[in-house]
Amino acid sequence: MSDLSGAVQQAQTELSGVFSVVNATNPDVGHLDWLNIKTVWLVKAKLHADLGETMKLFECRDAAMQCLENLRRNILMLGSEPLSSKIQFGATQIPIFAARLLAVDSYLAVTWSIYDRLANVLGRLMGVSDIVSNSNPAQNPKLVESLIAQAKGCYQGFGTNELLLKLYGESIYASYFLRNSFMHDGGMMGNVPILSGNSAASCFELSKENAERMNRNVAQRMSCSRSSSFREGDVIGQMKQCHDDLDKMFASLVKFVVGAFCSQVLSFGGKMGINPTASAVLG
Repeated sequence: MSDLSGAVQQAQTELSGVFSVVNATNPDVGHLDWLNIKTVWLVKAKLHADLGETMKLFECRDAAMQCLENLRRNILMLGSEPLSSKIQFGATQIPIFAARLLAVDSYLAVTWSIYDRLANVLGRLMGVSDIVSNSNPAQNPKLVESLIAQAKGCYQGFGTNELLLKLYGESIYASYFLRNSFMHDGGMMGNVPILSGNSAASCFELSKENAERMNRNVAQRMSCSRSSSFREGDVIGQMKQCHDDLDKMFASLVKFVVGAFCSQVLSFGGKMGINPTASAVLG
């Protein structure tokens, strides 16, 4: 089990415990605000179900990466064959360039499904009641738009956005660039293919020129002078390194945000009748 999946599993257990404790609490019915607080806490604690569903995606991501690495191995065996040559992909044979795009898209899609689901849960735990109760999926908290670049203060407790940007900004924007370029633009930067090799042997290679172009894009998003996120060579290894870094970031963020929410319930719940012995359940 990776550090991130372990952190998510632990957070799921903790939120489930919070839900049980808060649900069993009966605030003074004469204090409507206390009842409202209980409702908000319950809605947040119910997010343990979202974390449970997210756990299933880690196995999917591992499988997607295994398929991608197997495909790369099989393609490299074709040596100087052009990218239009056919290769086995699932139950059919398709051109190398098509199999490459489908395999990369599959890996990036499930990886960002994990990240988007976690960003939604964490943003709702960090956010005010309007964010917690939002039922429009289009307005779910998102990593870049909300937890990093959002100007509103509801996501920025303890300077979290600044920490994420300074410690993990390059990995965030590098992965974000890859996701958008492959999944939305078919593996293109404008009208230039990211992977510009013309044979099976160079199928997954980044050219020096393209790596520099991609780094300029990341630097621009970060408003800094330069980025070293990408380098000439195999792109699969670079994606794995990037997402290892983001996994560490999310593992830390999950522990921090869920821990802070549990502490909030324990610290302020006494006035509503939550017994201090609940600390054993709330961590």
